[in-house]
Amino acid sequence: MAGGVAAPALTGVSPVIPEVPDHALLRIIGAGSYGEVWLARSALGTFRAVKIVRRAAFDDERPYEREFAGLRQFEPLSRTHEGFVDLLQVGRNDAEGWFYYVMELADDAADPRGSDQCSVNSNQSPTPAALATPGSPLNTDPLVTDYSPLTISSLVKLRGPSPLDECLLVARTLAGALVALHRQGLVHRDIKPSNIVFVGGVPKLADVGLVAAAKGVGQDRSFVGTEGFIPPEGPGTPAADLYSLGIVLYVLGTGKSHRDFPEPPADLADRPDRERWLEYSAVIHRAAHADPRQRYGTAEAMLADLERLAAGKSVKRRRACLRWARGFATALGSLVIAALLTLGGARLFESAGSRSPGNSPIGWTTDPEAAKAYQLGGFFLGKLATPETLADARGYLETAVRLDPNFAQAYCALANAYNQEPGWGTQMGNEAFPKAKALAQRAIDLAPRLSWGQDQLCFGYSRLDYDWPAAEKAILKALELDPKEPYYHLDYALHVLLPQRRFEEAFEHDNKAVELNPADHVVRANLGMLLYYQGRFEEALGHYEQAAHLEPKADSHRLFRARTLEEIPGRRADAIREYHAFLADAPGVKRVEANAGLAYALAREGETGAARTLLSELLPHSGETRAAVSLAWVYTALGEPETAIGWLEKGYERRDPWMIWIKVDPRLKPLRGEQRFKALLKRMHLE
Repeated sequence: MAGGVAAPALTGVSPVIPEVPDHALLRIIGAGSYGEVWLARSALGTFRAVKIVRRAAFDDERPYEREFAGLRQFEPLSRTHEGFVDLLQVGRNDAEGWFYYVMELADDAADPRGSDQCSVNSNQSPTPAALATPGSPLNTDPLVTDYSPLTISSLVKLRGPSPLDECLLVARTLAGALVALHRQGLVHRDIKPSNIVFVGGVPKLADVGLVAAAKGVGQDRSFVGTEGFIPPEGPGTPAADLYSLGIVLYVLGTGKSHRDFPEPPADLADRPDRERWLEYSAVIHRAAHADPRQRYGTAEAMLADLERLAAGKSVKRRRACLRWARGFATALGSLVIAALLTLGGARLFESAGSRSPGNSPIGWTTDPEAAKAYQLGGFFLGKLATPETLADARGYLETAVRLDPNFAQAYCALANAYNQEPGWGTQMGNEAFPKAKALAQRAIDLAPRLSWGQDQLCFGYSRLDYDWPAAEKAILKALELDPKEPYYHLDYALHVLLPQRRFEEAFEHDNKAVELNPADHVVRANLGMLLYYQGRFEEALGHYEQAAHLEPKADSHRLFRARTLEEIPGRRADAIREYHAFLADAPGVKRVEANAGLAYALAREGETGAARTLLSELLPHSGETRAAVSLAWVYTALGEPETAIGWLEKGYERRDPWMIWIKVDPRLKPLRGEQRFKALLKRMHLE
């Protein structure tokens, strides 16, 4: 890169200073995987940056030559847009095995005025004197020892989040640079904060040696990029560059790490520029959507939205439907619309089927305080579900409906929170599901065309009443109102069709969900669930591994992968290892399920003593929300069907969320001939 963190030495690099024509290399100021960046002085006394790319850093000749070919393609383009670092000279030394390029030097982050006075340059913003005038540290000898390049990374470290106007200027410049790059059939492949430098106050894409010809998703290419800034489908496409830029703009605007995305700023609710910031965030979240089909189609489209914001216009009013993923909050006009993504399932706070003909959200509120409470509830509901986050979500959403008793969207969100409680919180299903069902019905009474309300009502009919025809009617109504919402197809497959062993129809709808959102780890994992419950374990395993690739931290993927391994001949020992690894860092809400899975696997492996030891540790937790079915698994594996069915009967009374799948559960297969088990299925209207 044309500037990274200052480095006094570079491991693995020859101490011999390379000889670059007309330049004296002074010291290393940055290092990357393929070489190093030097501070240099030209024959005219001007400071420059020189990147040395070494053949020895590559496994073979082809990628080395590919990097040089990308440089050759970019060199004439580098001077066509202010958002590119200018390449001033390019050459190679084949005898010593390296090539080089000379670039303009980034501004000095060590300037004590930089953290307070630096601002990006544009036609509407003057360049700060500290960064551009003669006599600044760039023209003095202390630069040789004190200089470090000013990048977005170093700027955030110096002063935290940048003002919104500066964020917009940076965003417009960089999006414009991507427009120019992509029009030439090229992509950058490694956009990140440390690869964006400021020169004369202007942000510029650096590390231009990574520029390459664009590839299609899935095509063979060298995998470069930086974790956290690479989209789920990998680098090497224009859509991937837009994803990376979106994450960079998030870091710049919030001062947070990319790992915090999409968590909003802590002071969002009280910011005087809150509405404008939400508009800016809408652009970020569209650019960094996990599904490439939901991102901007081109850099031109992203730049157009940024120009609208700079002109004081709204990008959200012009969209028929704005969908955000991963649990962040946004606004539609002056109102806040939140989108949810939880491990148990994403729920859009408004969808294409939940809008009035006038293009305003159905069931919304005119009370700004209710909208604010709803936004905060949506933020907690969108985080990884735990008893604490669900309690926070309920508190804010209950405030929203208290402030506006006609706020149908908030009733849906609150129903969603209660529907998650038996899986991730502390309330049993027989306590939480009736509340959720009543809230969903209230939302529908207020807004009959609110598709989300029908979806939430489906859960009440299936998991509380075991009324499959009513559940099917509700979810089909949701799909009629919004046929392109992937989670409605998913809910139909898992919570209505699968319990009744209607596998063919279930696969049809789950595959539709994958088609609508292929990059969603929940959608992918739930396709694995269908295959698992049908006994197609090897196929299921493949989908769980894909889901884990999309979201490595998702606990349910790990648990279901272990469950699947239990059923594959010769893989039960692998399942046991998976459970032990999971339990080393498992959250409390998952420990009962994980320990039950481990005890089940041990019992199936013949280690009944170890299984019973685990069982004795599980029994004190038998009052927890998902413990009944978990204990039934263990007793089934230990060959105690009567005790196992006794726990299933408790699960029926408690409305354990796992109960709806007992007819298809491979772990409970030995119970299917038992009369008490058949009677239980009959009570659940599954026989």
